[in-house]
Amino acid sequence: MQSLAQSWLVVDTLHATGFQLRLVNVFQFGPVLLLGIPAGVIADRIPKRNLMVATQSTFALLAAILTFLVATDQVQLWQVFTLAACFGVTNAFDMPTRQEFVSEMVGKEAIPNAIALNAALFNTGRILGPAIAGTCLAIFGSAVCFGINSVSYLAVITSLLLMRIVPVANIARGSALARLKEGLHYVRNTPDILRPIILLGLVGTFGMNFNVWLPLLA
Repeated sequence: MQSLAQSWLVVDTLHATGFQLRLVNVFQFGPVLLLGIPAGVIADRIPKRNLMVATQSTFALLAAILTFLVATDQVQLWQVFTLAACFGVTNAFDMPTRQEFVSEMVGKEAIPNAIALNAALFNTGRILGPAIAGTCLAIFGSAVCFGINSVSYLAVITSLLLMRIVPVANIARGSALARLKEGLHYVRNTPDILRPIILLGLVGTFGMNFNVWLPLLA
């Protein structure tokens, strides 16, 4: 909902050019590209639930700020760029933490099912979210989309705080840089891991850009 409403806000309300619309995505996803791997190393050394509470709270705050700016007609393009960049930096830490946290919530025997369920729910949200956002945009405007997104994080944060899970102790061997090199070396020398990553990279680069230019065409 936030992604679609944000693009529509930039194009329809702020009358941005196609290049400026692309810049929003650069600010939002650039940090994930640059910080994703180092953030994964850092996340491996921090209690994941605590880090996720921090990242989800930050997401809620950013959405609430955007809601206020749009609702009071004070929003400007540079503010959208700034909030998108903050969202991207936070997401760089949230994504690897969330993926690894799935394995901590269940036993080893249930990890494949948990990963499959997580992926199914994630992609279901990607289908339903834009549809709901389009309806809200047409009836109420973009501020409501941002507001709903902000409030929705309360359910996630509450669920994280109520979870009763056994902490998983990660024994860090060597420096963060050494662990980063070890991970990259493992991926490069393990074809069963390398091939899916290459496939995901190709699909993400060439097949999933429709959400960038579709609002401009609309």
